[in-house]
Parts: sequence; structure tokens; C-alpha cells
Amino acid sequence: MQLELGNTWRNVLLSLVIGGLSLVAIGYMSLTVSGELRLLNSARSDNVQWTLSQSEVEFLELDSHLAQAILEDAPDLKPLRREFDIFYSRIKTLTDSGLFANLRGLPEFSANLILVQAFLDDAIPIIDADDPALKLALPILKAMSGDTRINVRG
Repeated sequence: MQLELGNTWRNVLLSLVIGGLSLVAIGYMSLTVSGELRLLNSARSDNVQWTLSQSEVEFLELDSHLAQAILEDAPDLKPLRREFDIFYSRIKTLTDSGLFANLRGLPEFSANLILVQAFLDDAIPIIDADDPALKLALPILKAMSGDTRINVRG
């Protein structure tokens, strides 16, 4: 009987130690997961800010190439088209990615995004035209981009 009582206490003590260690492990994992979720939220927020800033940079690059092409007698239109494609892709990310759904829900942002997309839609036939037609349309495209600048910043 004495032996059974000793084994019972040992089993109870062992169960308490295992239970305590399990609680400590669960607590540690909870803190780790909580920290990782905070980092993930911060990274998501940083990604939104970076994409918005990068959109403005890409627009300015496009506008700069456009201004340069207007000044040249025989402009190389490949860089202009490449910058247009980059800016178009950046705006496509803003319009399509789920990451920016909350941002698109803001009336001011959404209105600006619609106007920027309208600029891109109107510019596609000009950019996709052959080189002589694009060269002739550069001043029109420059005026269109000038009207759009405020919306890209918005």
C-alpha cells in the first residue's frame, strides 16, 4: 500500500510538471505568434506606403521621359514605352490587389485612382501607335499627363 501511495504521488507530481511545462510552452507560442502578426501588419502597411510612393516615382519617370522625347528631333521611344508599361503595372496593382481593397474604399483615393486609370486607358492607343504617330502625339500625351499629375499625388 505504501508503494502504491508513493507511485500515485509521483504520477500526480509528474502530471503537474508536464501540465505546467505545457502551459509555459503554450504561453511562449502565443507571444511568438502575436509578435509575428504585429510584424506582418507592419510589413503590410509598409508595402502599401511603398507602392503608393513608387507609383508617384514611376509617374514622374514617365513624365520625364515624355518631356525629353518632346525635346528631341529623333527620340528613342522605347524608354518612354517601357516607363508607361511600368507605371501601368503599378496602377494595375493598386486597382486589382486585395492588399489595397481598404484603400480603394476611401472615396478620395478611389476617385483619384479612377482618373489615373482613365488617363492610362486614353494613353494606351497613343503609346501603342507606331513611332511616327507617337512622335506626333507626344504634346497631347504630355498635356494628358500634366492633367493627371495631381491625381497621382492624391
